[in-house]
Amino acid sequence: MSEESLDTFFDNIVQVLMKDLAFYISSDIIPDIVFEKVGSQIPVHFFDEIYILDIHQGFGVFEIEEFNERLIQKPKLFEKTIFQLLKKRKELDDFEFDYILEKYFDKVEFYSAIVNWLSINLSLYNKPN
Repeated sequence: MSEESLDTFFDNIVQVLMKDLAFYISSDIIPDIVFEKVGSQIPVHFFDEIYILDIHQGFGVFEIEEFNERLIQKPKLFEKTIFQLLKKRKELDDFEFDYILEKYFDKVEFYSAIVNWLSINLSLYNKPN
């Protein structure tokens, strides 16, 4: 049995960060020129709808019951990732583990910053008039 490469291990633990993300894009934040240039390529209901990103199935319309069930599983997936990291710690040299851990936390910070930015802007664009 061949050993899993560090890149493969890293890709597997990062998938948890991207699994089952809900997102919303307001049409109000898209410049008119974008609609003029590529509007025919954008699905009619793409904007102003809540979508879910499934890393295996792609984008889909947000259905609250299904997403809530999947969201409940998210903390368990993060916990599993932490245990995978701890187990991997025993198998790697210090510098290898530090490399993986640093890359992982860079991704965590990156995705956290994006979600935070989207959250702030979502509330700004969706204030009642």
